[in-house]
Amino acid sequence: GAKRVVVLNVSGAFHSALMKEAEDKLIELLSVANSNETGLLAESVNQMAAQLAGSAAVRSELAKEMAARRQAATECAQASQDLKHFTHVVAHDLHDAIREIRAGGDWLAGGSQGESDGDDSQYFAQIRKAAQDLEDLVANLLAFYRVATEGRPVAPTDLNAVVSEVLAELAGTIETTGAAIQVESLPVLEVDPEQIRQVFHHLISNALAFNRPDVPPQVTISAQRLEPFRVSSGGEEEFWEIQVRDNGIGFDTQQAEEMFGTFQQLRDQGSIKGRGMGLAICRRIAERHGGIIRAEGARGEGATFTIRLPESPTTQIPVGL
Repeated sequence: GAKRVVVLNVSGAFHSALMKEAEDKLIELLSVANSNETGLLAESVNQMAAQLAGSAAVRSELAKEMAARRQAATECAQASQDLKHFTHVVAHDLHDAIREIRAGGDWLAGGSQGESDGDDSQYFAQIRKAAQDLEDLVANLLAFYRVATEGRPVAPTDLNAVVSEVLAELAGTIETTGAAIQVESLPVLEVDPEQIRQVFHHLISNALAFNRPDVPPQVTISAQRLEPFRVSSGGEEEFWEIQVRDNGIGFDTQQAEEMFGTFQQLRDQGSIKGRGMGLAICRRIAERHGGIIRAEGARGEGATFTIRLPESPTTQIPVGL
């Protein structure tokens, strides 16, 4: 009986050892399997992530390309509209000037055959005026065209110095009209110095020209920094808002947008020289710098022209060829 018990005890110990070894082996196998599966799973996840990232990059590039094409289509449509307007206006103005020159020439030709009444001065003046109109027309067309074709690279520019230069150029008009000009502190912006000078020259000249009778012009030039503006690339861009306000004859609010068209003269300009190109040139310059310009006012209550320009453009400014 004792021997049998010993055998059973030995068998139980052997069984336990076998179970322990099998359990350790199973744990080892499971550990290896889990490790391999985890590695495969991680590799699969990484591949999926790479594919998704690639798809996102492709979608981003496609979105940029589509946006660029939409912008190009918009610019092309606008250019086509501008060309149609240019063609109509130029043809009309050239026809008027040529007709005046022909009429004066016909009268002088008749005078040489004894049909003159002896007063030639008005016809010479008529011919000179028509020739001057042609010259002004060509000059304004070239000025508008050169904004894009002859622009200079941008550089840090102190707008206080630019305005001081413009006021010096207009000193005679300022004195004649008795104008009061107030210039507040202006920023330093990365702009094309010559084109920004043109903008201030146009706006201040208009403020001095379109004044109310017996009311000395008052012009205020100010600036303020705006909240950072998020651009399409995902970053932020600092903008400044510059205003030129006057107390002149103003304009109807509903005509504000139309004023920036080429050859537009909405105000009573019977005695004011100009062909309505100044504000169109200002808008073209503002847009070249990645900015905008708008006008507000009321008839008889003055006008305010607001320009928004980036402090340091994040996109490349086109330079004339």
